[in-house]
Amino acid sequence: KLVELGVEPYGRAYPGTLGAAEVVARCTDERSEETVRVAGRLMAIRGHGKAGFLDLHDRTGKMQLYVRKSELTEKEVAVYDLLDLGDIIGVAGSFGRTRTGEATLFVSEVRLLAKAIAPPPEKWHGLQDVEQRFRYRELDLLSNKEVRGVFEKRSAVIRALRKGLDDEGFMEVETPILQAIPGGATARPF
Repeated sequence: KLVELGVEPYGRAYPGTLGAAEVVARCTDERSEETVRVAGRLMAIRGHGKAGFLDLHDRTGKMQLYVRKSELTEKEVAVYDLLDLGDIIGVAGSFGRTRTGEATLFVSEVRLLAKAIAPPPEKWHGLQDVEQRFRYRELDLLSNKEVRGVFEKRSAVIRALRKGLDDEGFMEVETPILQAIPGGATARPF
């Protein structure tokens, strides 16, 4: 359906975006006149007839989006109706707070950047099966904030260690692990 609409479902760039956390920090009770662009993964859709609230997550945090179909073009409405959880989208609009006080981006443009093949794990329980967590690491990082935090810290430690050794003049070299007994496909049966 997306291809019939002339929308490429994968591999689109959306330059000039801000992080969700930065936009949330700039929100005040007054609706801004400034238009900003944000891109991220769609994690919740709450439709209300001709309008809807969406939750957009990026690496900096989460942001609520408010979409009114009357403010979108006909093609954007068709794309909006085809959005699913896990899709990566880019949106533009003004920001402010709703009556309940939540920081919100009032959307005036919707672009599909990448269509999700499969939905993300259940929102409330996340990915709990240990084997699936290790087999599908990308889903584990997507659904468990604690796991993502561990990987971010691990990456920072490795980066600092590499920088420290590089500053001391060491050179990183990839070496294969030498084994006296062949393993894997070259191993002899028992």
